[in-house]
Amino acid sequence: LDAEKSIETIANALGITKDAVRNHIFITGSGNYITITGIASSAEKTLALTQFVSTFVRERQSAAYAPKRALIESTRSTKQVLLAQTDAAIENINKTAQRLDDERVRYQREIDARRDVTSEAQGRIVESYVRMLAETNDRQDTLVLEKKNYEKERVILEKDLKDLDAQSALSSPEFIISAPAVMPEYPVAPRRFQNIISAIVLGVFLGLLWVVFRRHKVEFSDPVI
Repeated sequence: LDAEKSIETIANALGITKDAVRNHIFITGSGNYITITGIASSAEKTLALTQFVSTFVRERQSAAYAPKRALIESTRSTKQVLLAQTDAAIENINKTAQRLDDERVRYQREIDARRDVTSEAQGRIVESYVRMLAETNDRQDTLVLEKKNYEKERVILEKDLKDLDAQSALSSPEFIISAPAVMPEYPVAPRRFQNIISAIVLGVFLGLLWVVFRRHKVEFSDPVI
């Protein structure tokens, strides 16, 4: 937030000059904290004016970042869908790998059971199991590579989501009214008690100055004998 930019925003929105805004609103501070002070014909109007400006600045600040936030949220949704699809693909690979492992164990068991068989028919069966075992091993190797690729993609997607969270935090400054506008306990002006005291002090000072002046005037006006 910036005080000068806030004043300019209010002036543009209300169609008035920045000087006109400054006549009724004082905005001080910059960075993460600003103070808004209102001046009006009564305490109630000042309170209402300050509350209006606070709400106005908060809404305009949020609206200014809305397009960027929408883009980030859209990208985040896409990345989350891709991440879910990647997780589902890894889960399917794990299930397929488990099924292939069971088949590999079964094929190996059939081969071992016919290891000492010498008949031609049993030999062809052994060759069939050996071929299926080799195909199963190849499919398992392929699944291992696919799983590694999906896991790499998953790491990239998680990093992208973290980066989007950081961008979202930067593009979504939370404008909080930490101290809401309140009606002052004592009026800023006129301060009657202070004015009375100032008048008394000034009167006493002027009175003493007049006495000193008169005394010096009398002394210089006496004739010399």
